[in-house]
Amino acid sequence: MHNTNLPYEKHFMKITQDDLKKILENESSPLLVDLRTPTEFSQGHIMKSKNIPIEVFKKVILKMNLDLKSPIILYCRSGRKSGIAASILYNLGFRKIYNLGGINNWIYDLEK
Repeated sequence: MHNTNLPYEKHFMKITQDDLKKILENESSPLLVDLRTPTEFSQGHIMKSKNIPIEVFKKVILKMNLDLKSPIILYCRSGRKSGIAASILYNLGFRKIYNLGGINNWIYDLEK
């Protein structure tokens, strides 16, 4: 039975660009994952992000042995892959999952 009280995006919380920018200015920022291809990543990415393409995401996350209480922030090109990755993390037991969505909307500088 479907519970209509649950928000559609129950696996993650949205994070705004401004909030992410402030978080990244701290020395100890959470894991920020860019789910695009290595080629897309090399053309420009958000500072401090780690490139883990969606195709290998689950395998790489499992190898990292992260604490399930660790916050993880996700983004991709349009927001579709980050939604998929959020579901993967949720199914693995993570609960502090944040989705920026697509980098196409990022208004700040990118690193190359």
